[in-house]
Amino acid sequence: MSREIKFRAKSIETEKWIYGTYLELGDGLHYIIPLLRYHPISESDYKKYQVDPETIGQFVELAVFSSLKDKNSKEIYEGDIVELDGEQGMVFIIIWSDEDLGFMLKDTHLPNYTKSYENEELEVIGNIYDNQDLVGGKNG
Repeated sequence: MSREIKFRAKSIETEKWIYGTYLELGDGLHYIIPLLRYHPISESDYKKYQVDPETIGQFVELAVFSSLKDKNSKEIYEGDIVELDGEQGMVFIIIWSDEDLGFMLKDTHLPNYTKSYENEELEVIGNIYDNQDLVGGKNG
């Protein structure tokens, strides 16, 4: 059995999102090697991209063969901002919880409140890097 573990991060050079395998090499820099199916490049263009370590997020997986997608089939990553279906205005951030050993929803209005979401309908509405205004940040 194999399972794909994906990450995303913003390229330092282009400030665009890169999806793929995360590496931290001995030089102390952080890189993403793109997965070819997400970036239509030829084998000769295949390279690693230096990324901003503050923007690295892991793809959310609930089980070995189950990846989490929102109600629009969009992949959900750590750091995404989501709304719960039927709860307009209830905005949460996807975080990793060491205490719960899994991904959780962090309430943007009650910072110490987190909840699981296995049976919830989620919709990705942004992420904490590009859309800080959605969580009361400096872009608003």
